[in-house]
Amino acid sequence: MYIKLVFQYIKKNLSRSLSIILSISIGIAIILCAGVINENIEKADIEGLRYELGDYHLKIKI
Repeated sequence: MYIKLVFQYIKKNLSRSLSIILSISIGIAIILCAGVINENIEKADIEGLRYELGDYHLKIKI
């Protein structure tokens, strides 16, 4: 019953439906990219400290 109603709405408001789907997809992609960038920054900081101080001066707790 609801599936039929959903498809009728999508057919009636195709451009609005596509823009909603696109905006949700872009939002999810931005959140995922922000997480990946944050993780890479942390790794770069650790590698920078290893390079500057050497391995024997740094204790990494994961």
